[in-house]
Amino acid sequence: MASALKLQRARSISTRADADPQIPERRFGAWPLWLVPSAWVRIMLIYRWRHGRWPRLRDPQRFTELVQIRKLYNRDPRLPELSDKVRVKAHVAAAELLGLLAFVVAMILLFVA
Repeated sequence: MASALKLQRARSISTRADADPQIPERRFGAWPLWLVPSAWVRIMLIYRWRHGRWPRLRDPQRFTELVQIRKLYNRDPRLPELSDKVRVKAHVAAAELLGLLAFVVAMILLFVA
């Protein structure tokens, strides 16, 4: 019985390791949709749990409440890229290269004219 349990655990670990890293694992698994909380409810409950008070999302006063508002309503497509440390390094390197290239072109145009 114990070996069957170990085999089952090993299979579940290997399937998680072999999963595609591009596809995020669903947090709520196969829950019915009516049980999965909306983003607003989830943010309210997690904020209450972590800070010990309900957030004032209609009239935010604290920085943490402003962050929750931004998470809910500011859906900038660059946000996931800029919040990832590794990807932001590549983003900054590309921006520095572009800035250096623009500077070189400006200097060439300045000296040619």
